[in-house]
Amino acid sequence: MTTYQAGAMSRKCFGSVCSPMEKLPVETLSSIFQLTILPPITFPNEWFDQTKTVSLFPVALGAVSTHWRKVAWSTPSLWTSFRFDKSLRTRGRHNPRLLLLYLQNSGVLPIRLAIVYNDRDVNGPLFDASVDPALLTNMWRIEMLVLELPPEDWFDHLGKLSAMTDFWASWGNRHIEEQVFFNRCRSLRHLSLIHFEDTGGGRFLHKLPWSITVLRLSRIPTDTCIKLLLRCPKLVEITFLFAQPPHDEFEPLMESSWFGEPIVYEDLETLIWKRSYCDWTSLFLQHTRMPSLRRLRLIDDFAGGRVDTEGETHFLPRIAPTLSVLELRDTSCIAAGSSYWTLFDSNVFIDSLVFDHCEVEIIIELVRRLTPPEGETQGLKPMPRLKFLSIELCNYGVTTPLPVLLPRDSDPLVLMLERRLVAGDAFRLEFWDMAVDWTPAAQKRLRKLVEKGIRLEIIEDSDEVDWLRPLN
Repeated sequence: MTTYQAGAMSRKCFGSVCSPMEKLPVETLSSIFQLTILPPITFPNEWFDQTKTVSLFPVALGAVSTHWRKVAWSTPSLWTSFRFDKSLRTRGRHNPRLLLLYLQNSGVLPIRLAIVYNDRDVNGPLFDASVDPALLTNMWRIEMLVLELPPEDWFDHLGKLSAMTDFWASWGNRHIEEQVFFNRCRSLRHLSLIHFEDTGGGRFLHKLPWSITVLRLSRIPTDTCIKLLLRCPKLVEITFLFAQPPHDEFEPLMESSWFGEPIVYEDLETLIWKRSYCDWTSLFLQHTRMPSLRRLRLIDDFAGGRVDTEGETHFLPRIAPTLSVLELRDTSCIAAGSSYWTLFDSNVFIDSLVFDHCEVEIIIELVRRLTPPEGETQGLKPMPRLKFLSIELCNYGVTTPLPVLLPRDSDPLVLMLERRLVAGDAFRLEFWDMAVDWTPAAQKRLRKLVEKGIRLEIIEDSDEVDWLRPLN
């Protein structure tokens, strides 16, 4: 959509320029504009899709009338979050000088930029030759920077990003040509790197500041990932996904050099970890302590039957008692003697348990382990503080029928709730992207729990079941 088309649409939507809106005071109209803008760019997880909506809204407001233009151009907060997909420029849809307008109209406020480049932009300008001088002048105002396939020139100017707290970048299949000095970004707190691989075969010693508290690494050689993690002792969140084969295989003599002392993340609260079966990750887990861990998300790869790594056998049994949220994803099988089952003991204080995209056999075993023996005392039940259970079964494609939890599998779930819950307890049970074939008998047993004073909620795809409340 061009600026002219945006203005035409605005005039059509808002009516004549002589409408009462034209008579509103500048302060009132400015407040209305600020309530209607898009949400600001947020720090992405693995993939970034917030550039789908290009930053034309304040321009469209200014195209309605002279009065609206004056108000929009004099309201800096409308211009602090800029999204642009340069691949669209080849179709003549967007003018790169739009960024210049944002830089001018945002005044001195902190700004957030999200830019998607083309593959051919690797040796190109930061954004556009006509805009780069103004961009360089305003780099001190950038607080969040999101770049997909960024030109190498960005990394020559990291020292100018003095206020940047959040940086996200994905390189696709492109390799980095030189060492990157993130430590020059003195305010950097959140860093997310995807496909971060250099032409030096992992021998570029990339610099990270100790100030980083959130580090998300995806599709990066394993040894590079571990080395980056070891340089950030103040982490509060670690995300480690889809690690690629290491540049250098780990040799026994290297253990004392890299892992001679325990690795302690005193403040780490969230660990999102995709299982990786190599010496680098195994030794990292074996030697790492996380005494403040609260959320653990473990992702498997459906390679059912794999045994625990030595690192897992050390790491999982010593999980801190602070852990309250456990999430398991893409799990097809957990061996009977696996260290994973130690997380379900009576001395584990997890209150929220999520099984995401898992095989039904895992759910059956989970229910069995969570069901106390008949007559068991309240204090010895597995996961005694558990109040939330979310289940999503595997669904392998759009043509696959919706997974169904049959009565033979849901009835043991009802028994588990009957034996765990007493009057005054609260429990929330969620099912996502699946169906549960509740029998009338099972529904009646669950209603009896509610009648006993148990605050039980059962949610199926965000909707509470309507049969749980006692019948009138």
